[in-house]
Formats: sequence, structure tokens, C-alpha cells
Amino acid sequence: MARIAVAGLYTLETNLRIEGFPLPYYPVTTDVHALSNFDDAYNRDFMAAADILFLSHEQLPCAPQEAIAALRARFDPRVLVVGLGAGGALLSERGADTLHVLAIAPRGVVNTIGAGDALFSDFVDQTLRGTCAPLALRNAALFAGTKISESGATCGLMNAARFAEAIAATY
Repeated sequence: MARIAVAGLYTLETNLRIEGFPLPYYPVTTDVHALSNFDDAYNRDFMAAADILFLSHEQLPCAPQEAIAALRARFDPRVLVVGLGAGGALLSERGADTLHVLAIAPRGVVNTIGAGDALFSDFVDQTLRGTCAPLALRNAALFAGTKISESGATCGLMNAARFAEAIAATY
């Protein structure tokens, strides 16, 4: 039985076993979406607890690179990703240079609803499977880029077999 504290708000007891992560460690993953204030009372505890922190560039009070520096100074998560929409995403791993991963939309863009959620969820899935952060973000960009080829929040998502085919066909 693992005991997991989530952002200091509650403790979850679980029998889950995730391949590649020794118990009782599970990374705390947080997507604060559009953040306009780095000291936002609602998101502060989530950002402070995050091992993996995601956010969008859309409402940042400064340039994305400056936001990364500010969030590193305040919270210093192990991994920090700023989604840039059509511009891709920035990946900042603790102690490493920031990496820019380009957006990819192999089947074109129809509707971008859910693209950030697809990017986040696939990045977390890839990471939990042991994929290094740069490759996980590149794959997540493909997952999100394929998702936006259809209209609707849940349309365009791929199962594991289809995603493996898309990766093989793209890279």
C-alpha cells in the first residue's frame, strides 16, 4: 500500500503499481493551464508540490522564457513545460538548458480544443513508462498534433497501437 500526498491537500492510499517507478514514489503532475500570476493563491500549492508542472503561454505576464526562470526561482519542479500552441512547447528540466519542441500536425488542424490536455496527458504517460522528458515531449506533441485533426474535445485521440504507428510513420 502506497501513501501519496497530493499538493498538501489530501493523502491517497493506493495499491497501484506503475512500471518504471518504484513505490512509494509517483511524480506529482500538475497542469495549471492559463496562469497570469505566479503567486496565484489557487495554484500556488499545486505548483509548489509539482514534480512535473505544465502551463500554457496564453496568459503569462511575461515571455515564456522569463516565466520559466520565475517559476524555477519560486518552485523549481523537476520538469517544467510551457505549451506554446502552434509554436510547440518549451521543456525545462532542472539543471539543464531549455529545449524547444516544435508543434506537429501531420493531418492538419481542424480544432485545437483539448490540445493542451492531450499534450499533458501523453507527456505524463510517456514519462511514467520511463521515456526521457525530451522524447516524451516530442511524442506528446505528435499525440496532441494528431488530436487536433478532428473536431471535438475527445475526437482524434489514438490508442496505444495507433500511436505507435504514428510515431513510426513520423520519425
